[in-house]
Amino acid sequence: MAKAAGDVEIIAILEGYWPAADDPLPDDPRVVVLHHGQALGMRPSINHAARIAKGDYFLKADAHTMWDEGFDEKLKADYLEDNWILVPRRYALDPINWTFDTSNSKYPVDYHFLSSPFHQASNSTQGLHGSPWTARREARKHVMLDDELSTQGSAWFMSRAHWDRIGPMNSELFGCFWFEAQEIGLRTWMMGGAMKVSKRTHYAHLYKGTRFGRGYHTRGMGHEAGNAFCSWFHMTDQDFKGKTRSFRSVIEQFAPVPTWDEIDAIFARAQATFTNPYLNAA
Repeated sequence: MAKAAGDVEIIAILEGYWPAADDPLPDDPRVVVLHHGQALGMRPSINHAARIAKGDYFLKADAHTMWDEGFDEKLKADYLEDNWILVPRRYALDPINWTFDTSNSKYPVDYHFLSSPFHQASNSTQGLHGSPWTARREARKHVMLDDELSTQGSAWFMSRAHWDRIGPMNSELFGCFWFEAQEIGLRTWMMGGAMKVSKRTHYAHLYKGTRFGRGYHTRGMGHEAGNAFCSWFHMTDQDFKGKTRSFRSVIEQFAPVPTWDEIDAIFARAQATFTNPYLNAA
């Protein structure tokens, strides 16, 4: 609220948590509290907030983030088409001193690539995961508003009109927590829109790791089935309402993309082996 330059509404979603009496929420007419008595997960929370939001634009942000002065007006100024998703430049947050953590050279993060579905990073499962794309950051450092293939998901901005086209988010197929950017970002690209990074504003996000801990659990939120569905859905070029281009064409637009060196072989393997996990379960 302190950093916003315009008229904003803050919808705080409390997932099975309620503040202690000695640590109350701000008493401010701009704040709306949406309380889930039991944790429902990220997608239901985003959908519920979007349903009651009054504004013409939505900015989804993780709780553990610090924002640039006037972030809201800067994002609106860079939002040139109403079928875009806009992602601000991301820094790492030092939550003790409430400033940037400059200890990791991967920051700031401006771009992400989408890993091939058979690539397995050391800290993740195989699948279509977004990862920082440092080489693209260096090659395109002077482009202030640029195309973005994927993103991490801790913050994104779009018009209500675009949300109405692509939302609500689907918990039954993608699970309640993972693949946020894959669902909305790839859907946007394949419907003829674009996901963009805006380097004219920024936020800092806390990488919790072992030092701070997650602070919440994600068990039982459909990770494995959601991962399998995400890969099957995109790699086998499934149809959906409003689709105007293939997933492969999106990957080729950004080529060469890390982990996609053998693009023909990757797609051929996926189409021969991937199946819809929900049909198998049925």
